[in-house]
Amino acid sequence: MTEALVPQPGRTQVPAGLAAQLQEAVLAVDGVSATYPARPLRQVMAAVAKERVPHIDVVPSDDGLRVTARIGVAADNGPDVARSVAGAIRRHLAPQPVQVHVVIVTMVPSGNG
Repeated sequence: MTEALVPQPGRTQVPAGLAAQLQEAVLAVDGVSATYPARPLRQVMAAVAKERVPHIDVVPSDDGLRVTARIGVAADNGPDVARSVAGAIRRHLAPQPVQVHVVIVTMVPSGNG
């Protein structure tokens, strides 16, 4: 289900394909094992409609963009990876003002033992 963004005064527009670009940037961060839909209900609805749902949610706000990423990481470095993901998103969108929310959905032991 794709929603067209209606331009609103004072709101940043979200360029087409930005969520996919951000997903690539997130998956490139060392320690990220997976991304998950930022809006799980949308995933279910899209599956019924057989549409692809981006895993990174990008929403315009009055002061820039709001980005949410849900990720899987190794249990021994979750917080560091989450910080690195937030940094990668900020760098990708610079100098655009952005609020970044990274949620760790799964933490799997790294298997070194």
